[in-house]
Amino acid sequence: MKKLLKSGWLIAAAGSTSFLITTTGLMIGVGEQLRPAKTTTPHEQPEKRRPIDLASWNYINPDIDELSRQLKDKQRELDQREADLEKVAEQIATEKRELAGVTNWVESIQTEIDSLFSRVEAEEAANMKEIVTVYKQMEPKDAAKMLYELEDRRIAKIFKFLKQSEVSAIIKVWLAGDDQKLKRVHKILDQYHNIILPSNT
Repeated sequence: MKKLLKSGWLIAAAGSTSFLITTTGLMIGVGEQLRPAKTTTPHEQPEKRRPIDLASWNYINPDIDELSRQLKDKQRELDQREADLEKVAEQIATEKRELAGVTNWVESIQTEIDSLFSRVEAEEAANMKEIVTVYKQMEPKDAAKMLYELEDRRIAKIFKFLKQSEVSAIIKVWLAGDDQKLKRVHKILDQYHNIILPSNT
């Protein structure tokens, strides 16, 4: 027995075991001293660590959330702009209908005026032919004297129903020995040409 206790293997094993036990005890003691003390109330339960939820539908990414918010804002802005454009289009359509109504009214009035003028011109032409018949029965000298007292355009209208030779005879009477009448004769002839050859303007 003494020989076994003095054996080197036994001594080495005992020393190693003693070293391990001492080292482990020291490390546990030091760790407990370095750990901060936590004060708890009597009713306080120890905090449980919440497990991390890694499900894809519960995953939150701030960048994606910001991008989603910007897209929603842009969509609202586009919807508002579309609504505004629809209002403007409706207003334009209303104004076009009103303008079409005014245009139709003006055209109807113009038609009535044209009809009235045509009727007046037809009546005037009938009356003018009767007047012209009177002037044709007069001598050029007498006709020239009476016509010269009328308004220029009315003279031009009477000339329209006279022959070229009859118009020339009256003008010669006007210009005979009186050059001061030349300017007015030109005005009358201009009116005459405008009547028989109306411009396109």
